[in-house]
Amino acid sequence: MRERKIQRKFSCERSRWRGMVLLLYFLVGILFVSGAGIGVVSVCVASDHGNFRFGSRDKAYGIHFVDDRRGWIVGDMGIAAMTTDGGENWQRMAISGERPFKDIFFVGDAGWIVGDGGLILHSDDGGKSWDKQASGVRVALMRVFFLNRDKGFTVGADGTVLKTDNGGSSWEFVSLDWMKLLPGNLIEKGVISINLYDIFFSDESSGWIVGDCGTILYTSDGGKRWGVSQIGSLPSLFSVFFKNRREGWAVGQNGFFLKTDDGGRTWKNGSVKTGEDLYKIFMRGDYGVIVGDHGVMIKTNDGGATWLTGVAPNLRLPFPWLADAWIITNARSAKIIAIGKGVIIKAGFLPER
Repeated sequence: MRERKIQRKFSCERSRWRGMVLLLYFLVGILFVSGAGIGVVSVCVASDHGNFRFGSRDKAYGIHFVDDRRGWIVGDMGIAAMTTDGGENWQRMAISGERPFKDIFFVGDAGWIVGDGGLILHSDDGGKSWDKQASGVRVALMRVFFLNRDKGFTVGADGTVLKTDNGGSSWEFVSLDWMKLLPGNLIEKGVISINLYDIFFSDESSGWIVGDCGTILYTSDGGKRWGVSQIGSLPSLFSVFFKNRREGWAVGQNGFFLKTDDGGRTWKNGSVKTGEDLYKIFMRGDYGVIVGDHGVMIKTNDGGATWLTGVAPNLRLPFPWLADAWIITNARSAKIIAIGKGVIIKAGFLPER
């Protein structure tokens, strides 16, 4: 893929421009759209008739399940779809607006969508209706994570971290002094901030953020203060996930895979057999999945002790990129729902050994 080849030409030594190119080309290069929302505007929602199927040019970026039956997908140019049967069938939801939606998160019936141009939408009725919330920024917001119905965070371009303690009625900047956080060699090259791609909390106190140049930030006080676990010497990281407060993983550019067993104080290179960019890691119990470029899907059913690399099933050449994934489990089985360019994929796990 031409976009990926261009992306790999850049190194952390040019991270100021490389970060912008990564964000431009990340998930096949959706350009930033400016214009932050101001005030609260009602956003209508209508459902299309019949099952929703992606066209080959549709792009899905975020997936979130409220429970094992109710789930949502969001993507480019306001794409939104929901399922009420565990991903077997999807119904398109027409949410007005043309900005790309990058991520979605629910806590019960309370939901949030973030996207380009500082877009934040909120629903308090399970997605039947959405209101625009004022973010105060115009940059692309890449991921959103809520600890409960009131307290949440979103991260994005130019080192942006926003938080709310009232469900998004108001959002405020999390102050990060990048001139103190960044190593001197990057500042000398003109880097003044880092594009951030993912945020994850394992509990009310412990959280992590990842981004360009191998950046890993951490908090142990619920996001009041953030410190640097690692920055400046590794490939860009696109996703982070912790099974508990101590054991976690981060994945990113060119198949980069990190593992920690001490809450992120130290990280070791892991082993996955791919050189593709990895965009998402998600785990549920002993089951885990990593997805990325060219249909790559890496799975574990032993809690991350071993990972099996392959291509997602039922794909045709040229293999599309996969941006996000979720795992649904029941008493007898576990399945993966993965999304990307023009596809919604269902995949299973190998039997327990």
